[in-house]
Amino acid sequence: MFKAQHRLAQTRSRAPADATVLAAEAFVGQFVNILSGDPVLIRLGADRPMRVSALLPLELSDNIVVAQPAQIRYGERRFNGRVVEVGRSVAGGNNHPSLELGLALDSDGDLPANLTVNIDLAVD
Repeated sequence: MFKAQHRLAQTRSRAPADATVLAAEAFVGQFVNILSGDPVLIRLGADRPMRVSALLPLELSDNIVVAQPAQIRYGERRFNGRVVEVGRSVAGGNNHPSLELGLALDSDGDLPANLTVNIDLAVD
């Protein structure tokens, strides 16, 4: 009985903090060889604070500062947010040079992860 309880305890997935399951990489009954490295079984995303990532056109980057308020829209829903990160390395190549922009979203965690949203930022 003890051996069965031990095996059952080893099959449970536990996260170190509250999170949302983004993807299941394994299925029930699948054999996982732990000797070949650390297998990824489940991909998790933190529930709070929710974050939005976007590419900011380089020509607008001088007008955006950390802590600047923003509004994030998903369909008809609107959420307050703020800029928490403006990247330092340019992405997008010569055609559309951009900086990565990170925003924190004020939400009760009622939005699933990996949604496409619209961002409204005041740019002078």
